Amino acid sequence: MFRLCAKKVVLEVNQREVVTSKSVNVYQCQFQFDGAWDGLERTAVFQAGDNTVSTLLDGTGICVIPWEVLQDARRSLYAGVYGTKDGNIVLPTIWAKLCEIKQGVNPGESTQPPTPSVYDQILGNIGNLEDLDTYAKDSLVSAINELYTMGGGGGGTGNVSSPDINQILVMDRGEYDTLPSKDDNTLYLIRG
Repeated sequence: MFRLCAKKVVLEVNQREVVTSKSVNVYQCQFQFDGAWDGLERTAVFQAGDNTVSTLLDGTGICVIPWEVLQDARRSLYAGVYGTKDGNIVLPTIWAKLCEIKQGVNPGESTQPPTPSVYDQILGNIGNLEDLDTYAKDSLVSAINELYTMGGGGGGTGNVSSPDINQILVMDRGEYDTLPSKDDNTLYLIRG
């Protein structure tokens, strides 16, 4: 907790603590006032860089340092206080430097899973080799070669079983170009 004492217009810092950037509502500041402040409504003001935020003080003189002034590290954090009477400022202090805001730990990588690479997306669309209705299951190329040599090259379904791909067709570029429509659930392999 920061402890400050307002002696008329001078604000003295009697106790400090380390403050980190990105902190929210965790640092308290206690203000004490001499007799010059009797009968005045008191407002604390905090500033770091271009950010300035005011906080009304209650009878305890304790407030929380606003998070808005703690966003940027390596900035000096200042406090001030002013007293009002009948809505008019009658007694402002000079700024008191509380500390330099230290860099708070960043969370690092996002906790959201990364977007899969195009390669991973293609692998996901191909499906599991274990689900193929072939003897060769060690690679997709071996399974396709087996289908092709067993009569699956060109016109049949090739006995493929996958949740995303219903069939694999092997053909020349000319054959592919003359297809009346392309099926989203067919894997077209172009020779050459």
